[in-house]
Amino acid sequence: MKSWTGFFLSLFVSFAQARDLKSTPGADLFTNGPIAQVSVEINKSGMNSLRQDHRKPVHATIVQGGKTYRDVATHIKGAAGSLRDVDDRPALTLVFNWFEPGQKFHDLGRIHLNNSVQDPSYLEEAICGEICRAAGVPAARAAPVLVSLNGQKLGVYVLKEGFSKDFLKQYFKHSNGNLYDGGFCSDIGDSTHKSAGHGPDDHSDLKKLIAATDESDPAKRWYRLNTMLDVDRFISMMVVETLTLHWDGYSQKANNYRVYFNTDNQKFVFFTHGMDQMFGRGNSVQYSIVPEMGGRVAQAIISTPQGLAQYKRRLKEVQSTYFQAEPLAKRVRELAEPVRKVMAPEPGRLREYDSEVDSLQQRIIERCRDVEKQMKALP
Repeated sequence: MKSWTGFFLSLFVSFAQARDLKSTPGADLFTNGPIAQVSVEINKSGMNSLRQDHRKPVHATIVQGGKTYRDVATHIKGAAGSLRDVDDRPALTLVFNWFEPGQKFHDLGRIHLNNSVQDPSYLEEAICGEICRAAGVPAARAAPVLVSLNGQKLGVYVLKEGFSKDFLKQYFKHSNGNLYDGGFCSDIGDSTHKSAGHGPDDHSDLKKLIAATDESDPAKRWYRLNTMLDVDRFISMMVVETLTLHWDGYSQKANNYRVYFNTDNQKFVFFTHGMDQMFGRGNSVQYSIVPEMGGRVAQAIISTPQGLAQYKRRLKEVQSTYFQAEPLAKRVRELAEPVRKVMAPEPGRLREYDSEVDSLQQRIIERCRDVEKQMKALP
């Protein structure tokens, strides 16, 4: 029988974190150990403010593991599918060092508490993030947590690290480049805004990348893209989004992404996120492994002979190494265990949860089989 030891080692450890896992910010939050409990307290005026403007930060007090964090900037996050108001089951962004410079939560300045309303398994962000990192694509780590708001138990959430300098330092020597937020269903150059960095404020760096995608000659376009884009990482991201059926990601929809200008090599790097509707949830797993691309950078690459060839090569590498049904299904079950333990006192709820985990496992298995079938027919 084939040994999966190497597979799991590569899946658990990102190419950057392999240097020193224990020193990584927030490492103790993402061990797949017992679920942490996070208590959020927002006063009356803060609650009223969030009812009027859910994006405007308010002061909150966070309690976790016997430690209290005060004056934490908090606002509601989410878009069309996951947005909930503060009196419902809101997803929250917590910035610990906004009002209190230097304050960190397990060495992380920013985290998200996702309500996971589109992923009742609470596992898709975690398993897809592991695949990304194993394939060389920077991705935020995620883990289930129990959340309460002003004493009201909201249940299981997904704690996810934010795209901040703490995140960037895990993958890059320097973290001072411009970090751009693509916004909701918006390609680069549309409503992209700079969220951090010491580079130009006029988007002049990003405009050069946009100009390269507009180059009409395929050979020149390929050359220009390679001078300002980390093409290897970008193609790996395209491949992972295709394999995991991330239809709501950058490659196919120009959504759920960040762009970072890496000052180490003067090239842009894309990060994918929003991985909570994966592996064909609600749709068929039989989807082309060379799909039509929606993001302008993805279109610019795949429409060159060199880009298409490199995409197919990387597709074979990632599929054969990191996208195999048996180990992925096993990993899903392992990631589910901490959640199952907190649901154990409620047998009915546990049965429902097990059904969701089984569904995720089955979709992964079916997608892996369909991809393998398509790979055999790939020129």
